[in-house]
Amino acid sequence: MTAMGAIVATPLTASASAPVPLDYQPVVATTTRLTSSCESGRPGPIALTARVTSAGGTTPAGLVSFSNGSTVLGSASLDMSGQAVLNPSLPAGRARITATFQGNPGQGLASSTSERLVQGVNSEGRCMTRRHSSHGGVGNTNNNNNADGFAGGGHHKRGRHG
Repeated sequence: MTAMGAIVATPLTASASAPVPLDYQPVVATTTRLTSSCESGRPGPIALTARVTSAGGTTPAGLVSFSNGSTVLGSASLDMSGQAVLNPSLPAGRARITATFQGNPGQGLASSTSERLVQGVNSEGRCMTRRHSSHGGVGNTNNNNNADGFAGGGHHKRGRHG
C-alpha cells in the first residue's frame, strides 16, 4: 500500500515540561480516472464520469471538480461506488478536461487528478465522433476530418506532462 503521512504536533508553551504528543494521521494515495460518454463512439450529449479509488481499498467520499483547462466546469459528489458524474456545458472545439478529487481528511485520503481527456465538441455542445479508416487507423478520408483524424473534433487521452 502506498501511503503518505502527516504529523500533527501540539505547540509547546513556556510552562510545558512534558513531551509533546504527536498524532500520526496517514494520508492514503488515491487515483482518479476520467471517462466521457463520447468514448462509445456515438454522437450525443456529453456526460463526464470520474471514478476515484484508494490504495487502501476504502471507497472514497467527497467532491470531484471537473475543469476544461483552467476553467472550472462544475463539481459533483462521489456516489457509494466512488463515481461522480457531470453533464457540462462545453464550448465548440476541443475541450481539455481533467477531474480532481479534492481528498478527504476524515477518511485519510489524499487528493488526485486524472489524466487529461481531450474531447471534441460540436456547435451544439455535443459529442463528436472519430472516423476510422478501413485499415484500422484513424482516417483522413474526407475534408471534414482535421489532422488528427477527428470528424471536426473528437476525444483521446493524453498523459499529463510536466
